[in-house]
Formats: sequence, structure tokens, C-alpha cells
Amino acid sequence: MIVKIKRQSGPNAAAYWQSFSYDGPKHVTVSAVLDALNYTDDLFDTDGAPAPKIRWECSCMQAMCGGCAMVINGVPRLACATYADEIKGNELILEPLSKFP
Repeated sequence: MIVKIKRQSGPNAAAYWQSFSYDGPKHVTVSAVLDALNYTDDLFDTDGAPAPKIRWECSCMQAMCGGCAMVINGVPRLACATYADEIKGNELILEPLSKFP
């Protein structure tokens, strides 16, 4: 599965897209996919370039607080309650909610 993430290196920096390859189990939450990508000592994107660890807001991980809300394949959802195998196709596209930088 390709995980395409809209990223930004700072509050005044331009946003950019970066893609990663995820080869783990599909019946896991989007939060677990992000954790798995971050678990490696060195993170590389699909082009083989080194990448900073993926950061996102999360708190309870039980679909109660809303801290992990993001746009997942065009739909606002909770990363801790959305499973990778619910996503149609082989691309997981993640963006921040439109009200947040």
C-alpha cells in the first residue's frame, strides 16, 4: 500500500506531498500504519530519500477525543477508528483537516 501524506516542515513553510510504502497487515488502523512507518530507525520515502518521522496529533486512540482527526482519502475521519482495509484501492492519502495549518 502506498501512503501519500501532505506534509509541512514548519508553520510558514509550503506544504508538500511525500509517499511511503507500507507492506504490513491491512486490518489495522491508519494510526497503526503511521506507527509502523515510524517504527524503523530511518524512514525513507518511495523515492528512497530520507524523510523526517511522521508526526500527527493523537491522544486516547479509542475514537473518543478526536485528536487524530484528519482527511483520509478525501473524507474527514479519525485515524484511530479507520482501518486500512476499509480504503478502496492501494493508496492511502492523508491530509490535515482544512481548518488546521
